[in-house]
Amino acid sequence: MAAAHDSTFRRLLKTKGVARTFVIERLPRWFARRVVGDPEILSESYVDERHRRVFADVVLRVRLRGGGSLILYVLLEHKRVEERFALVQLLQYMTAIYEQQVRSGVRELAPVVPIIVYNGKRPWQGPLRFRELLVGEVSDALEPYGLDFEVILVDLGREPIESISQHPLLRGGLLGLKAAAVPTARLDPVLRAMLRALQGDDSTRRFFLSYLLRVVGPEVLPKIVQAAEGLGEETMETAEQFLIRRGRRKGRAEGRAEGRAEGMRLVLTTLLAKRFGRVPKTASARVAEASPKTLTSWVERAVTAEKLSEVFATD
Repeated sequence: MAAAHDSTFRRLLKTKGVARTFVIERLPRWFARRVVGDPEILSESYVDERHRRVFADVVLRVRLRGGGSLILYVLLEHKRVEERFALVQLLQYMTAIYEQQVRSGVRELAPVVPIIVYNGKRPWQGPLRFRELLVGEVSDALEPYGLDFEVILVDLGREPIESISQHPLLRGGLLGLKAAAVPTARLDPVLRAMLRALQGDDSTRRFFLSYLLRVVGPEVLPKIVQAAEGLGEETMETAEQFLIRRGRRKGRAEGRAEGRAEGMRLVLTTLLAKRFGRVPKTASARVAEASPKTLTSWVERAVTAEKLSEVFATD
């Protein structure tokens, strides 16, 4: 499952314009004001002198405004689970980037800034300075001689929706990653903000809906339908088409309403099959005849019901 999170993060950062915005919004202001053009996205893999492959999620080479040719490397590492020695892993990646510079024949090394983008369900509690991993008393005594660096942490689960990003695509993508980090009960505002940010980008919307279905599970289906309500027919239709794998466009309002009801029937049928196995014919018949309002109620019950009978219980 970690691969799904990592690949989603890489795809987002490789979309045109996203990396530049991320760098400007997340680097210290002195650097952000001096960024020139779009960062160059380098290969994630580096080969050291012993031919071992070292992989990082995203490595950016950023040109800075100033005298001469000023370069900054930004190392972006996605984490879904907090790791005590994550900074040792980052040190390995940073060393590989510095070694590449040495092999290229430079006289001075360009700095490498490490950033962790974290969307775990619990707040990040691990070290953000390398020295925090060392034995305290010994480390303090050898401070002038020891290695130290600090990482920038982007903890998406704890970051407020409104401060995620000003770039629509980056904002929508990071909110998609944030949605995988928050409890189901708090998903609604995150999903709604994600869908709103990605309006007009059908491909990216579908990509993140698919991501959430994989990493959150079927319980996200009714949440997506609810979040899409009121955001316009295009957004609503995109969510439903994804959920039910049926893309029907009808010009008449009656046709669109009918399509939504049919979509809810298929969502409910999918949930019932996943939760309870084979669905009896009597239950299928009730689903086929139910009104849109009743279908919505049943979908919500199907997410938490322990028995099939609880879904269809009379209020």
